[in-house]
Formats: sequence, C-alpha cells, structure tokens
Amino acid sequence: MSLPTYEPMLATKWPEPFDDDAWSFEIKWDGYRAIVGHDGSQIRARSRRGLDLTGPFPEISSAPVPEGVVLDGEIVAFDENGRPSFSLLQQRTGFGGRGTESRVGVNYVVFDVLFKGADLTGEPYHRRRALLEELDLPSPIVVPDATPD
Repeated sequence: MSLPTYEPMLATKWPEPFDDDAWSFEIKWDGYRAIVGHDGSQIRARSRRGLDLTGPFPEISSAPVPEGVVLDGEIVAFDENGRPSFSLLQQRTGFGGRGTESRVGVNYVVFDVLFKGADLTGEPYHRRRALLEELDLPSPIVVPDATPD
C-alpha cells in the first residue's frame, strides 16, 4: 500500500493568550516532529525536514502503528519526573556527548491522525481526534488528553 506524504502542520504564533471553544491546544512537547505511517510492509518515520527517523530511533520502526495509518506527533524523551526533556533526546541521538544514548528511551506522542485508509486532512479536527482515540494505541505510543478551549 502506498501512503501519501504529509508535511507537518506547524504551531501558530498568536499575539496574546486566548480561550476559544472552537480551538484545541497542544503543549510544547520538546521533541522531534515525526510523521509516522505503516504502509503494510514497514513503518516509515519522517522528520519535518524529510529525514528518516528510524535510524536514530529504531524502536519507532516497530511501533504498533496499524497498517494503512499515518500519524502526526513528536518523538519525545521523558525525564525521571515524566517531563519532556530535549537534552535527554539529544543524548539519545549522540548530541549530548555523555555516552548515554542506549539508556535513553523514547515515546511517540501522537496528536493527530492524517490517514486511515483514506486522507483525513479535510476532516474537522474533532473527527480526526475521535478516530485517533479509537485506534487505542499502546506504548511506546502516547496519545495525550485533548486540550479544548
């Protein structure tokens, strides 16, 4: 099965904080943005710059992504208190220079489903969010609670 290629939707800067029932919000995960899909033969993970992320994060290659699904999220390393840590993620990729790459675990934090047998990007966010929750994705995938308004 050939899956479409997607560009990640980037965060939108806004001049001031606001509260609006028509919007949903995501926290800043401090990870590497990744579009991950299962084409029936393998899991593909691509960065926002188009780089293959399965090399530095081989566990993503075996993540439990259902066949025919493309997800949008971030690869995140959590510290001992459960907070996202970009410095741990850099250690994992070798940029931290401390030799701890193999001991730093990562999760794939998913906040959108882009494709599930068909392109979903034209669907409203609340419908895509409901489809994402229906997938019931197990660890190392994390689907955070929705943050409406």
